[in-house]
Amino acid sequence: MKSGIEKLMSTTQQIIDGYDRFYLNDLKMRKRISFEHCSKPQLLFKEIIDNSETPFIPKIQEKYNKVVELDPFLIECQRTRSAPPGYRFPHPYQVELDRLRLNYSQLIKVFTKQLDDVALSSSPFVYVETVDALQSLAEILNESDIFAFDVHNHSFRSYQGFICFMEISTDKEDYVIDCLKLREHLHILNKPFTNPNIFKVSLDSKDKLTWLQRDFGIYVLNLFDMKFLLNNLSLPNSLPFLANKFLEFSFKNIYLEFDFRKRPITSQEKLYLRSFSHFSLRVFFKLKGMVPKFGMDHLYQEIFEESRKLCLNTYEKPVSDDGYYTLFNELKNHLTMNKINKLKKLISWRDMTARLEDESRDYILPDELIQTLLQDIPVIITFSIISNFLERPRIS
Repeated sequence: MKSGIEKLMSTTQQIIDGYDRFYLNDLKMRKRISFEHCSKPQLLFKEIIDNSETPFIPKIQEKYNKVVELDPFLIECQRTRSAPPGYRFPHPYQVELDRLRLNYSQLIKVFTKQLDDVALSSSPFVYVETVDALQSLAEILNESDIFAFDVHNHSFRSYQGFICFMEISTDKEDYVIDCLKLREHLHILNKPFTNPNIFKVSLDSKDKLTWLQRDFGIYVLNLFDMKFLLNNLSLPNSLPFLANKFLEFSFKNIYLEFDFRKRPITSQEKLYLRSFSHFSLRVFFKLKGMVPKFGMDHLYQEIFEESRKLCLNTYEKPVSDDGYYTLFNELKNHLTMNKINKLKKLISWRDMTARLEDESRDYILPDELIQTLLQDIPVIITFSIISNFLERPRIS
């Protein structure tokens, strides 16, 4: 006959084993396991990672293409590394974006360009990993009429996340930037990105715009987000679909689990990364030919305005209790008062631990495991399950 302790350990192990069996078949869990075995690059960042609940202080170092000067209060807060509790800094380019208007002569100039359907592997390419190469890229972009951009962000082993790669394509060349190696220098790209005379193309850029602010102090003026055009044309908001439909290129699913923190990367991984900006630009040129001439001006004005509104968004740190409301809304029909209190405590502990260890909440305690812990089990078993989960081998 089993003792009370043996029964306790048996129940604990059954829950953990059941959790593993169910979620090991899931892509999310496979990513968890593969992401255990890569060192955390943010440990080498020169800046201090601030996961506190204090306001995010914009990182912009120099305001290029300005109509008004940078706010003196922001400069003082940057110097002291402090801001009033709950304060939200105005967008550094609020005035410039408010005054921005669609330049039709520039639009016509861009739209009359002819872009060859060059095979991805044959297109000129530069892997940017030195300050000199980054400076050269900034100068090239400053002389361009148009460029497409994309970013690859890592958020699983970080509380706020960080950009690992940025991809940029002009009508002549593709670039992949190692943002981990050049993180402290990437602010120089704020000059071409805020140049109102350069047309920027991206797809579904809402989060990307705030990530650029968060990591590098880069802002964007004169953006064309293809998402709004795709909605008008009743096409899916999916670059793999569009690249396949218009350019017969197939994105490889083998890179779905690609850990963007890994260095060095292979030539095939570089090819995969550059394909995002490369095909964004080429799909854009294909799409513009599908727009009917009747009503074209009105449509482009509408897309320009929607894209401008996206550029007005500013980065804010994650809110402490948003995980609670997500889970509460999902489970509210099955929650007793005891379970609600337990949920609040688990969410609060998860958020505090994630901030301190600079990990995502999902890495510390996945929502699926929280749902398991809300079962009618003793508190000691709850702590035992969490302890077993956290004690799995991991590399910082």
